[in-house]
Amino acid sequence: MNPVEIGTGKSFKGLAAYLLHDRGQAQTANRVAWAQSYNLDDADPERAWRLMAATAMSADRLKDAAGIKRGKKAVNTAWHFSLNFNPADRPTEAVQRAAVESALKALGLDGHQGLAVAHDDTDHRHVHVMVNLIDPETGLSAASKQPGGKPALLSNSQKKLSTWAKGFEREHGLTVTEGRLANEEKRQRGEKVDARREPRNVYERRRAEEQSPRLALVKQSFAVKAAQLAQEGRDLAAEHRQQWERARIDHIARQNTAWREQRHAQQQLVDRMKEAYKPRWRALFVRQRSEAEDFARGERTVIGRLWHGMAVYKERALHQDRLGGFLAAFSREERQAIVNRHGIGTPDRLPKGTPIGRGARPGPAQRCGWRRRA
Repeated sequence: MNPVEIGTGKSFKGLAAYLLHDRGQAQTANRVAWAQSYNLDDADPERAWRLMAATAMSADRLKDAAGIKRGKKAVNTAWHFSLNFNPADRPTEAVQRAAVESALKALGLDGHQGLAVAHDDTDHRHVHVMVNLIDPETGLSAASKQPGGKPALLSNSQKKLSTWAKGFEREHGLTVTEGRLANEEKRQRGEKVDARREPRNVYERRRAEEQSPRLALVKQSFAVKAAQLAQEGRDLAAEHRQQWERARIDHIARQNTAWREQRHAQQQLVDRMKEAYKPRWRALFVRQRSEAEDFARGERTVIGRLWHGMAVYKERALHQDRLGGFLAAFSREERQAIVNRHGIGTPDRLPKGTPIGRGARPGPAQRCGWRRRA
């Protein structure tokens, strides 16, 4: 046996029309072997689906009567599943009815309204079951959480049906369905199983293609073309990957070349700047060294230290800091800083008439014999 969960919907009338009549023939019901309602006082099928629809529309009033908060209104209240027996088995009507009642009990839906319809238009016996998900006592949907935080009755419904079918087959000596057992073993191992039923339109198209040689040939030709297009797509993708790789390598090579040229040009510019400024740097170095030597030579004499101290005092006095200038005059670091900043040389006797400074007019100190470095 293979139980199949087909799905939920909102129309009891539409599902009942499919179950109670021949496919595509709303006026005939030749494929219906038997029909049975549940929890509807043995109502006939046409009355059963109307009572189920009325119960679903009264869900809020049922909740009020049971003292349950209404909450969100259920939309899909008609649930459909089927029990498909192995073609090798020829179960009696009593066995089929017992399977429906046992399956509803295993799902916890034995208290819900239902309608079972058996069909005999295929090579295997099968029974369709339509269940009203609205509980006729509480108004709650079997697809929603139950009171006390319990899970929905429909949670893991396919797994429940598979486990139930395994026991029912053994109990009634029916043929064991290998595919279902394989899926059950996968579930036990924690693997994901896709047991969804093939849509009717897809199933009918596939059957038509299998029964029509011309359609089968067309399908085969399309499959060949699809395979060719898929291969062309893979080849094109591989070619694009190669092109991108070549473009990437070429870009990196051009970038490295540009960086090398830029570094070379920068180095040449640095070299030219060094060459152009070397004389100035050399002259500046000579001047700084000469000033340092003059300062050191001047610091070895009392007169030199006094001269440097006077320069420090004068610098501070210009900024109205005479006391700071007086104290700074006793600091070698302050004296050297002033000398380096202003290029003040060491006092020395010069021949009379010697030019002093950089074309500047001699001051009183210079006229007394002191020399300022140019």
